[in-house]
Amino acid sequence: MNVATDTFHAFAQRYPDAFGLWLFFGILPVVACVLWTLRYRSQAPRPWSVLSLTVACTLGYPAMLVVLLVLPVSVFSIFLAPAMLDAYPTWRTALLALLYLPEWFSRQAFWLVPIAWLCWVMLAPAAFIRKQLQRVPA
Repeated sequence: MNVATDTFHAFAQRYPDAFGLWLFFGILPVVACVLWTLRYRSQAPRPWSVLSLTVACTLGYPAMLVVLLVLPVSVFSIFLAPAMLDAYPTWRTALLALLYLPEWFSRQAFWLVPIAWLCWVMLAPAAFIRKQLQRVPA
């Protein structure tokens, strides 16, 4: 055996959950994009460009969601909310209501994120490919 197979075997044996997450969040979107591109290959003039743009959109939009929505809400709830709760005790109920929704999502993320990711990965590539095919003149 060589170094790569030994490392892969040790990783899969010691950290099966991490390996499964890597497959689910890293490899599954690419495989789904390839399968959808193969499905629409006869209609696409340049399948490789369709595939690359589909992979970029399928992985890019969730990354943009994390950076533009999840990260600011997390920063607000970790750093700003405690200071605001101390500074404005009369607004305590409104501030706690603002914190309730992100807290609920974080408690439900264990099952909500994989289901949403699976739906996104299975449906989004087809929509991106169809949108690209509509732009191409016949």
